[in-house]
Amino acid sequence: MTATNIELGPDGVRAGRPQTRFRLPETGASPYVQPSLDGQHFLVYEPVAGTARPDRMVVVQNWAAGLGK
Repeated sequence: MTATNIELGPDGVRAGRPQTRFRLPETGASPYVQPSLDGQHFLVYEPVAGTARPDRMVVVQNWAAGLGK
């Protein structure tokens, strides 16, 4: 995953040099990547090699609260 600075000016749009933020797994298929609502994090789904792709994925938020204290 790469990012670049974009500058808007009177002469048009200028893109900066791309910078690698993190590497995605090389699975031979496109991984599922979903940015968070605030744009600060990404959820990347990577299937385990040799397994069938599931029909759905369950994400449990705030799971630590269910552990008890």
